[in-house]
Amino acid sequence: MENRIMPALKLPVLQVAYYNDPTFSAAPVKTSITPLIDFDLNTERGTDSPDASAGVNATNYGVRWTGALKATQDGEYTFTINSDNVARLWIDGVKVIDKTSTTPGSAIGKVHLAANQSASIKVEYVHGRGAASMHLLWSNPAAKSPAVLKIVPSDSLVTSN
Repeated sequence: MENRIMPALKLPVLQVAYYNDPTFSAAPVKTSITPLIDFDLNTERGTDSPDASAGVNATNYGVRWTGALKATQDGEYTFTINSDNVARLWIDGVKVIDKTSTTPGSAIGKVHLAANQSASIKVEYVHGRGAASMHLLWSNPAAKSPAVLKIVPSDSLVTSN
């Protein structure tokens, strides 16, 4: 039997980094990958930590997702962040959403995306105390009014190195 080295499989995911510093100035305590930005931690083993076993704080932490996405059609996309605390979204280095409220709620931003072109994405979430939740949603230009929002799907993400 011949041994072959298989190339690494590249999946559409976001890089995620967890910080015990909500200003993101210290090194992350954990890094990982995820196919979505869609979580609620209020029911996760009562820890309120995104990963207590890795040393991530239960309070006053930050999470940063980075990667790229690809729109299927040209036009203006509406992005929505639903979170319990501060959250921000950048597309191609431009801040699209800046949710500064420390209470649960939504913030909306719009950006033009070109069809089949990769756009860099960065999302930051800062958690204080209590239940944690963070959801990134979008609607495409063809959505009927009112726009149908859905979680940004992993098939819209592209692998970035």
